[in-house]
Amino acid sequence: MEFITDKPQFTEDILIVPIQSDLYSHWVNNQMSFFYIYAIESRKEYILNFNHNDSICSTYLNEVLTDKRQFVYNKHDLTGIEAKCLIWLQSNEIKRHQFNTKVKFFHNKLRDTKNINDIVPIMLLIEYCQDIKDEFILNYNKFTQWEALRQYSELQSNLSIIEQNGLFTSSGFEHSEYHLYTLTGRPSNHFNNINYAALNKDDGSRDRFISRFGANGFLIEFDLRAFHIYLLSNLVKYTWPEPDIYAYFQTLYGNNVSSKEETFRQIYGGIDQKYSHIEFFQMIDKLTVYLYTEYELGQLKTFLFDRNFNISNLNKLKVFNYLLQSYETEFNASLISKLNDYLYSRHGKLILYTYDSFLIDFCKDDGRECLIGLKNIFGNIPFRIKKGQNYGEMC
Repeated sequence: MEFITDKPQFTEDILIVPIQSDLYSHWVNNQMSFFYIYAIESRKEYILNFNHNDSICSTYLNEVLTDKRQFVYNKHDLTGIEAKCLIWLQSNEIKRHQFNTKVKFFHNKLRDTKNINDIVPIMLLIEYCQDIKDEFILNYNKFTQWEALRQYSELQSNLSIIEQNGLFTSSGFEHSEYHLYTLTGRPSNHFNNINYAALNKDDGSRDRFISRFGANGFLIEFDLRAFHIYLLSNLVKYTWPEPDIYAYFQTLYGNNVSSKEETFRQIYGGIDQKYSHIEFFQMIDKLTVYLYTEYELGQLKTFLFDRNFNISNLNKLKVFNYLLQSYETEFNASLISKLNDYLYSRHGKLILYTYDSFLIDFCKDDGRECLIGLKNIFGNIPFRIKKGQNYGEMC
């Protein structure tokens, strides 16, 4: 183990495990304690310290430290490729690594101490880093999905921008945290016991989120309509005879059922025999059979990023539903990237993404042209726009 203070420059792939100073703060409001660095080919370990008490501090925080690939575990806004993504793509799971009992003793005894990891003996924290390194190397040595890794790592970076933008309240900012590496690839979003992906619409819990621009701003939401049906139509190349999809289905179902609910039942629960004559459902049924055949042959990949779909013991409907959720995420990755890029040189911020909706804190100084530009990003995707002074009163 070598402690380094000058900027290192490696000539091989490296893994960085960042250790943040505070145990409970969101990464946006945290500081970096130190980097554990593992040089993969030479198998050497290094510590680059920033704020820990056990070593001289460095200033080289967010820089490229190698002329090869730089993997970072939980990289957030750091430079590099997300190491968790590589592990997930290879194994389809992420282990939850735990600090050892000696570290937990410090954490429990000094629970109210700010930046506690800066005073926990650094060699105790390194054991945690080495556990992550071992898991990473096990998957790195077998890894081949480099293009999927590039695309998912880019998506993770764009989700981190949303986290960094934050949601403004009268008491200051709250920051969400996306967890991309789920079974399906559909990210959850929670921090500090708040599920930002499922904020209740009726109990007032959304009302606290307001524009950071005060009277000079408002919240605007792009709500994608019948989004999964739109995605499926893309996949099977089906053209609808009229623009209002649910109204069209209502003419086929009759007036005794809810068009939206009945359509969801067919898509996610399998096609009812009485609707088997409907062309769109026939095409969905064929797609479901095809996907399950590919799955049984071990050849199934996601639609856009070509990720190996290697989840075990799924039935036909689960394969279809999981692939659809993966497609949703991979499709939306482009929208999230375009929105972040478009708003980069403007005042407005993308502050929340929840599967079929995109919430933006809009500044009036950006003008009407900015609104038109945002609208154009969604192209021909059916959507409606909601506006409000707080997130609980959008109309």
